[in-house]
Amino acid sequence: MKVAEPRPEETKSIPVAPQTIGDVLRLRICDLSKHWRLWGCMGFAVVVTMAFIKPLYSLAVHSAISDLNSYILLVPFISAYLIYIRGKRLPGEYFSSPGFAMVPLAVGLAALAVPWSVRVRGLSLSHNDFLTLISLAFVCFLVAGGFFFLGRKWMAAAAFPVAFLIFIVPLPDCAVTGWRRRPSLPRPMLRTCFSSSPAHPCCGMELCSIFPGLSSKSRRNAAASARVGRS
Repeated sequence: MKVAEPRPEETKSIPVAPQTIGDVLRLRICDLSKHWRLWGCMGFAVVVTMAFIKPLYSLAVHSAISDLNSYILLVPFISAYLIYIRGKRLPGEYFSSPGFAMVPLAVGLAALAVPWSVRVRGLSLSHNDFLTLISLAFVCFLVAGGFFFLGRKWMAAAAFPVAFLIFIVPLPDCAVTGWRRRPSLPRPMLRTCFSSSPAHPCCGMELCSIFPGLSSKSRRNAAASARVGRS
């Protein structure tokens, strides 16, 4: 009686158990290394957060009372949710990438060095600028830890949620001042020219020469406003 031999395609689908104690140990070591890197990254994030807990609390208070930076309180939760919904698409294997980790680490150290150097020179930073530099250093350290513990492949797969953390950095004072001093839009100029004040005797033809992109309807309205102003 002949025993039917399994087909080649059937033998490929059957998992092969490790034959030696060395194979078992290597599998266990790989599994432990995988969990060690993941838990190590989480522990590193906790340590960095505790180290920055005082300026982070100050940032939360500053954001809560600011109309411009109130969105900052939601950024960490949104980033964590984005990582959660992408969990199945993220790589399950972690490899250290210390070379890539050096770039955000250097940027974070430079951001930390700026307030210290300003204080040494006898100058002072505003509270908002200080929080900008400290929060930038905090984000850079988190990114450096991600590259070191999880590797560049995992960070590339989670690029958008990780990059979204940059929005916890408030705008510096120079950017806020420049935004508030931006040039006015043409609409107020149109309202000024449409007014019937004798100080602004603009007519429709003058408006068309100032704003050549006006539609025909806008030109008719401008001419009508000019006639009403003269009457």
